[in-house]
Parts: sequence; structure tokens; C-alpha cells
Amino acid sequence: SQSFKPATRHLGAERVVGVVIALARVVASAFSSSRSVKAAPSLEQEANELRAYAQQFMKSDPGFADDLFAAADRHEEAAFVSTAR
Repeated sequence: SQSFKPATRHLGAERVVGVVIALARVVASAFSSSRSVKAAPSLEQEANELRAYAQQFMKSDPGFADDLFAAADRHEEAAFVSTAR
């Protein structure tokens, strides 16, 4: 009888969020015509970027997309928690 390993899940959405945002910033800065220092995006802007990225996976991997949407919500919620203190 064959034994099968259980299906593995994707990397944690939390780690993916950081990688995606960092990669997006690197790509954006590579194509930027000005070399001036720009303000860091807000947590809300980062969350919206992640939601746009997650939308790409809705048909091919809806579970992964849902994880990314949830991570974006938590990321955005952190902005509200930190400003409420």
C-alpha cells in the first residue's frame, strides 16, 4: 500500500505579504525616473496593494487569495490599533 503525504499549504500569508510589498517597492523604484526620497506608503496603501495582488489569485487559487485578503485586513487593522494608542 502506498502512503501519501498530506497536502502542504502555501507559505504563511504573513510572510508572503512582506515579500510581495518589498518586491513591489523594488520594482517601482527601479522604474522610477526620479531618485528623490519618497515617503513610505501608509499601512492602508500597503493593504490595498496586497488586495490588488490577491485579486489575481481568485480564480487559480481562491484559498491563497483569501489568506492574502485576510492578511491585508490585519495589516490595515494594525494602523488603527497603533494610532488609537
